[in-house]
Formats: sequence, C-alpha cells, structure tokens
Amino acid sequence: MNKEFFDQYLKYIKSGNPALLLDVRSSEEYGEYHLNGSVNIPLDQLKQKATGEYPDLRLPIFVYCQSGDRAKKGAAILKELGYLNVSSLGGLA
Repeated sequence: MNKEFFDQYLKYIKSGNPALLLDVRSSEEYGEYHLNGSVNIPLDQLKQKATGEYPDLRLPIFVYCQSGDRAKKGAAILKELGYLNVSSLGGLA
C-alpha cells in the first residue's frame, strides 16, 4: 500500500474531514476482508454507481484493491468522471 497516500488518508480522518476509503475489488473479495471504514464499489460498476452514490466531486477519495492495478484504474475512472481529489493507495498485498 502506498504509505504516503495512506498517511494522507489517516490525516484526513483524524482531522475530522470527510473522506471516502473506496475498495474497488469484487464483492466476494470485499466480503472476505476489507479495511475498516471502507465502502465497496467493484471496478466494473464504478462508472455507473460513483456519481449517484457520491455526488460531491470535491470529496477526497482514497482507492485501494488487492495488488494496486485496479486501484490505479479506479482512480483514473473517478478523475474522468470529474472527481477532483482522488488518490490511489495501491494494494493490500
């Protein structure tokens, strides 16, 4: 996991600022294990669900997955959708 971005996420949370910890793995993977406080939107559903569930495009979003590849893709999708503050934390592995 990208320590710099994870530290940034922890800083947001500790300061009381809203931030979204987003897991883009499959629902099955999320059910097996996930970081506390995270929400799950699988990568293949991200374009359809993100703006409806999280309409504030300024919301800081920290994306993670298993190895880091889907997190990078998810962050890119969110940026294409217009989100302004997106960081990829990388993977759990």
